[in-house]
Amino acid sequence: MKNKSPLSKFALALTCTLLLLLFALPAIAQNTIQEIQAVAWNPAGNLLAMGGVDTNSAYTVIKPILAVRRASDMSLLFDLSSTTNGHMGSVLSLGWSPDGKYLVAGDTQNTVIVWNINDVNLPLGSIVARLSNTSQPGTLITSVQWSPNGNWIASIQGRAINIWSKASYTLTDQVRIEGGGTLAWSGDSNWLAVDVVFNPKVFRIAANGTFDHSQDYQLMSVEPPFLNAMGIAWNPNGTQLAVTAPYEKKIYIFDVASRTINRTLTLPTGAAGISWSPDGSRLAYSASPRTVRVFDLNSNRELAVYQTGKRGSAENVSWKPDSSMIAFPQAGTQAAVVTAPVANPAPTATPPSSSCG
Repeated sequence: MKNKSPLSKFALALTCTLLLLLFALPAIAQNTIQEIQAVAWNPAGNLLAMGGVDTNSAYTVIKPILAVRRASDMSLLFDLSSTTNGHMGSVLSLGWSPDGKYLVAGDTQNTVIVWNINDVNLPLGSIVARLSNTSQPGTLITSVQWSPNGNWIASIQGRAINIWSKASYTLTDQVRIEGGGTLAWSGDSNWLAVDVVFNPKVFRIAANGTFDHSQDYQLMSVEPPFLNAMGIAWNPNGTQLAVTAPYEKKIYIFDVASRTINRTLTLPTGAAGISWSPDGSRLAYSASPRTVRVFDLNSNRELAVYQTGKRGSAENVSWKPDSSMIAFPQAGTQAAVVTAPVANPAPTATPPSSSCG
């Protein structure tokens, strides 16, 4: 038997290497991980925006995920993930303008972008504005929220809250905070609450979009300090605030007028992001381990537990405006959408029958 030439050995080795790579490619592809990290229903309840990230197993971002889907069948309306000059990092937060025309999104690369979804005077699916405060260090945009009156956009950038004018998309004011991940506007747009770590706070917003610090107040100033508050939400009529305290496994509900806790919910596990149903009857919150839970305030009991499959907790939960459905982040390229559970009504007592004899 003849010995193979060095060239033949090289060709054989190269062929084997290529075959190994060919068979390894599917395994490499399977190591990519897609996760939805933010969801938001539009005001009409017929569209659902979802943002997130496509990463590898080392958490290196391959591409962001940002899409708008039709609520009727979850078919894709806009895929904004690969838009030129769009998001480069994971999309962490979403908010709709009250008229449903625009979507604001914040990511992990210090970028807040306003997208046109339904303004026929502009190209649909196009970038309307990029909001950037280069004087404020910090790369994570952990929360973006449009004010209910449509005049302002609030964002958390690093250790600061920025207020932006909708009319000019310029910065009107900012304030330093000691951490915090979630913003919540009151229904009248006069107050902005933030889950500042150890010190949840409520800011008064003046008519010109600036902070009126003469009326700010801290929730911990009237009650014992929280242990790492991680979520905050107004009730629909603006009279109460719900704050999650995950290490205490509690949700505190504040009466805004008296600035005192009027109810404490003890939970089976720690809670993070929280959302009040538009009809005011239920709270949906993200919890460990990797779940979303729904609590009924009238019957004082938990109604449902959903698994998310994510590596971390669901960052936010979004109610459909009519309170009939809930959307929340999960593993994969689409958000989870479920019918919102409702408490069974109390049984109606049947009066005893009577007879005349």
